[in-house]
Amino acid sequence: YTPHLVPHLFETAEPAPSLTWYDTPHTPGRWPAELAHLAAQGTVERRTLIDGSINRLLRGGRTAHLAFYTDLLDVLDLTTDERAEHTADWIALAADAPSPTAGRAQQTLTALFEAGRLPADRLAEMSQAVLFRPEKKLVRAQLVLLGKALRRRAEDRSTLLPATAAAFGHPDTVLQEKALKLVATHLRPGDDALRTDLAFEAEHLGPALRRTAADLLGAIADPTGPTGPTG
Repeated sequence: YTPHLVPHLFETAEPAPSLTWYDTPHTPGRWPAELAHLAAQGTVERRTLIDGSINRLLRGGRTAHLAFYTDLLDVLDLTTDERAEHTADWIALAADAPSPTAGRAQQTLTALFEAGRLPADRLAEMSQAVLFRPEKKLVRAQLVLLGKALRRRAEDRSTLLPATAAAFGHPDTVLQEKALKLVATHLRPGDDALRTDLAFEAEHLGPALRRTAADLLGAIADPTGPTGPTG
């Protein structure tokens, strides 16, 4: 009956208490390790555990209730192909899941990038979502990832710099400044259309940074009055 019963573990509003009785998810005899063992034996389909865990995470819930499913994914140690198959799901989790779950999804997507399996358009989609989150740690990590991507492939800047500009509206001006510095580093003199698009986004910057951005991008809309290049 095991193959038929296991899928029901992912259908409940919260995990049964016994599923979470472990010090670490790799502890032998505890549910995450045993489910992974059943998959390795072929008793349970590995895909059932992976898809079930990810779908349950997508349904949301309290952080404590989601930990079991992220721990099970950790124990299963997904291959790069398995991670890549769920790219859209990781992006959705990075955007909307509770902070710990979003952080795990961000790490998974970063690993896909490092493996050359996260195209620029997907990275931009991910970034636009993550940079709107309030958690500074997640935003900092995303800006670091964007910096790596821009250094790796300068030709992707027309896709990635507008995504970077999503951080211009973050409440933390330090993060706004980091995003603006990325733009300044990777924008090229001939990027006129891109410069115009970024100037439009720069109106969300704080007043001091708007003045800096105006020198880089040209005139920037400002609710309190026009801001143009200084000098």
